[in-house]
Amino acid sequence: MLMADKPEPESTARVSAARKRLWTAISDYVHGQGGWVTSPPYSRFLRIEVEQGSSLPVQLEKRDTVCVAPE
Repeated sequence: MLMADKPEPESTARVSAARKRLWTAISDYVHGQGGWVTSPPYSRFLRIEVEQGSSLPVQLEKRDTVCVAPE
């Protein structure tokens, strides 16, 4: 991925407390399921990485989150 393709990180000072709580909860869940959060803290889009064969993407889809597999 080219640096120009990466979204600009938001200033954490402008991020709402509700987004911070939600982001932290999702991040904790992902880590608890063996995944890694690779996005900057509190960014609007959360990117995760998992081991091949992980059930985490399916679990997230069941929770009505959007999962996009890499090409």
